[in-house]
Order: sequence, then C-alpha cells, then structure tokens
Amino acid sequence: MTALVRIILVFFILTIWAGWKPSLLSAWAGCYPTTIQAVLPENGKVSPIAPKLPPGKVVIVVVDGISISDLQLETLPVFNKLIRQGALGLMNGNTAKNINAENAYATIGAGSRILAPNAQAGGFNGWEKVNGLLAKDSYRQRTGKMPPDKALVQLEIASIQQVNSELSYPALPGILGTVLREAGLRTAVLGNADTLTDLGRQAVTIAMDNNGLVDYGEVSTNLLALDKDFLNSLRTDYSKLLQAFDRLPPDTALFVIETGDLSRLKKEEPKA
Repeated sequence: MTALVRIILVFFILTIWAGWKPSLLSAWAGCYPTTIQAVLPENGKVSPIAPKLPPGKVVIVVVDGISISDLQLETLPVFNKLIRQGALGLMNGNTAKNINAENAYATIGAGSRILAPNAQAGGFNGWEKVNGLLAKDSYRQRTGKMPPDKALVQLEIASIQQVNSELSYPALPGILGTVLREAGLRTAVLGNADTLTDLGRQAVTIAMDNNGLVDYGEVSTNLLALDKDFLNSLRTDYSKLLQAFDRLPPDTALFVIETGDLSRLKKEEPKA
C-alpha cells in the first residue's frame, strides 16, 4: 500500500505545480528519472502537462500491515469502485536499511531511500505532553525554533537528519513538505497507529518539512476509542477522524490519513 501511495504522490505534485523552480522536486523524485524528467519544467518554465490538469487537493489514506493477497476485490466493493473510477499502480519501495514502518513512511516523504530512527515515537501535536513538557517546548529545546501554534512536530528530526547525512547518496528527509511549503501549499496529518503501550506516529514523516514540521493535523489519542472487541482494545474512531478532517483549514493541499487499525493488528500478530 505504501508503494501505491508513492505513485499517487508523484502524480499529485506534477498536477499542482506551475512556473516554479523544480530543483527540490527533482531531488524528491530523483528515483524516478525517466518518468519525472519527461514532465518537469525546465529553467523555471511552466510544465507542459500542468496547464492541462486542474489544480486541486490530494488525500493519502495510509493502510499499513496489508498485502496484495488481502486485496480481494470481490469482498471489497468500495475499494473496487475506487479502482474502476480511477487508476491503480504498484511499485516496490525500499528503504535505506530495515523495512519497517518508520523507514517506509519517511522514505515516501523524502523520495529517496532513507532512515527514520524512532520516528514512530516522535510525532506530536504541539500541545501534547512529552516527559512533562509540551511537545512544542520540547521541539524548541531540541532545535532552537518555536513551531507555529497549529503545527505538528517531529521531535526526532535532528537524529533523522544526522543518520541520513551519513548515507552514501543524497537523502533529504522531509523534502515533500518543504517543496509544498515553498509553493505556498499547506500539509496536514490525521490519525496514528498507537497501541496501549507504544506510540505509532510515523505518518508525520510523510508530510513534514525539513524542519520536522507539518502545518496542521491531529495525531493525538483524541482520535482513538477503547473497544474490547479489538485486539489491544484500541481502534481508530473514524467519526472523530472525519470531524477532524472537516475542521482543517481550507488552504490545506495535502492530507495524510493514518488508518492505524491494521498496523495495530500486525503488532499483535506474534501474540495471537
């Protein structure tokens, strides 16, 4: 599913840009040179494809812990309808080392194989408490910068940048969020894959910029519900998630929604 999301991201970026300098986008899309170079503008000119496509927004729904064999279309009528009305692609997306959620999610936001150590435990709303401090204050202590009031923060951004600076190829964590912001567009992340014992906030790394910030969103436990019928007794409250989606500012261009439930189920698999 992360591979499918990656294809959607590439398409989205190419449809909304017109007349901007493509250097950072080229870096983000560098692992797709044949496809991307055919449509990127040169020397800051308008892309030949962009004027043919209306500007808009994109919603990325992340479903981790799923395999191709799980996608039996006859038992998934809504998913089947989406495919029939749209398009389906499949791509293999590797990371810089271990194939885990934190590395895979961050790789989507970087467009290059990267690492994101402990990213699942570093994403917060600024008002959440982390070791007795507000997350925004903890972010300021670690980076020297005060995040905007509505921003989500990735507290592990410094360590993520450090570990990727040691790779043998260019790797820029958060480049997707960076180029969106430079184009005057805003990002948001909703949802998490928390369990009763562990945080699962890796979705922040998809939309964050190079400073580890996302413009808007809600990744706290406010979007979760206790349910004794679920393994680990915790699930995403989709009615609250939808309400949070409706409250996002109208200038949001990229929405990342972490469904979370299958990630929680996968973590419980060894115990079953």
